[in-house]
This record gives sequence, C-alpha cells and structure tokens, in this order.
Amino acid sequence: MVNKETKKALIEKGAEIIYLKGFNNTGINEILEAASVPKGSFYYYFKNKEDFGIQLIDHFLVRFLSGADRRLSVTKSSYIERLRVFFDDFLEFFKGNGFKGGCPIANFSLEMSDLNENIRKRLDTAFDQMNNKIALFLEGAVKNGELPEDLDTGLVSNFILNSWEGALLRIKLTRDVYPMKLFYNFVFQDLLNFN
Repeated sequence: MVNKETKKALIEKGAEIIYLKGFNNTGINEILEAASVPKGSFYYYFKNKEDFGIQLIDHFLVRFLSGADRRLSVTKSSYIERLRVFFDDFLEFFKGNGFKGGCPIANFSLEMSDLNENIRKRLDTAFDQMNNKIALFLEGAVKNGELPEDLDTGLVSNFILNSWEGALLRIKLTRDVYPMKLFYNFVFQDLLNFN
C-alpha cells in the first residue's frame, strides 16, 4: 500500500528543488534525501522520473487553480478587481523570492517541451486549465457589465496568460518589478478598462 504522506513529501521536496534547479539538474537521490525517504523507494511511488514530472505539474497547477478559486469566491469586489488581486498574490510571492524562480509550470515548459512528449502534453493541458480559470474572471465581468458582452473571453484570457508568463520571464532577468508594471498597465488600464 502506498504511503500518501511519503509520496506527498517526495513531491513537495522535489518541487522545491526542481523549482530552483530545473528538472534535468535534479537527481532522484537528491529528492529522496531531501524528503528523508530511503534510497530505492522512489519507484515504489512513481513509475519513473517522467511519471514524477507529470505528477509534479499537477502539484504546481494546484496553487494557481486554488488561488484563482479563492479570489473568484470574493463577492465584495468586481471580477476585474478580483483578477488583479489574484495576480497581486503571485507578484508578492515573486517579490519575496527576490524575483527568482518565476512560474514553475512555465519553467518546466521551457526546459522539457522539446525533450519529452508526455510531459509536453501535460504542460499544454495545464496551460489550458490556467487559461480557463482566467476566462472565468472575464466571463463574470461580462455578466456583471464590467466588460462588453461580445468580448471573446477565451482569446483575451489567452493573451493575459501569455503576457503574464512573459512578464514573469522578464522579471527573472531584470530582478525588478518593471515588466510586471507594464503588464498591469496594459491589461488593467487599457485592455480591461471598459467603464
């Protein structure tokens, strides 16, 4: 029987290391040691490192999706404001991290999309799920009269997600908030400023 706590520890410790070092630069033994799990136990919980990587994507995705759900449930503010605060939450995390790391799913995509087809497919699905969550904010804003009724929420949410990921990539390079200010200015002052 699989010990869920041990598997959780492997994923959480592996996520921490891979977030900073990358998937290919992190060895299985390093993950086992960090999680205080005996060597050789890895394959009891995962078929191989690819399987671990795919489950790691799901782990990273939970933070994005649960953060979005938390902000969507706040009924005292507009949907546009909820979306802005959702991005603020992540920006504060990145600031606190010295602008290092960026988005773990985007990092994983940059590293592994050309190297492993199964991981690439799961990452693509993860981005679709992220996009669909952003679209929920926009759909709520349309229903609430904050945005035009004919807004293509899928297209705009894709643009916002792609812009966000690009800004995160740039803040990793610049180590300051300026790329994110551009993102906020364009998205919230221009693109989504209907009223």
